[in-house]
Amino acid sequence: MVVQGKYCELGESEVNGFGVMAAEKVPEDTIVAKIVERKNRVLNVTPIGKMVNHSSEPNSELVLMGSEVYLKTMEEINKGDEYLADYDNPDNPWFIKGFK
Repeated sequence: MVVQGKYCELGESEVNGFGVMAAEKVPEDTIVAKIVERKNRVLNVTPIGKMVNHSSEPNSELVLMGSEVYLKTMEEINKGDEYLADYDNPDNPWFIKGFK
């Protein structure tokens, strides 16, 4: 599985095995990856979405845009830092809540 893009690369996680890391310095409020995509009427977690680790102290958030979910930075992320999202956030789309 290739997890890579302008802002993302796969790396060793201090949280859980592997995770999604910043490939370069990323500003606050930047959409870095699609986490859930819709194909016809089916929602699919993307390869990047499968690798984003949970944290109760996240640096990124899951945002619903249309019928798809994206990972957005909540602060500036340095190159090599792991993107972490809070899957228990009550503002998450209903189909993400509790997904760890």
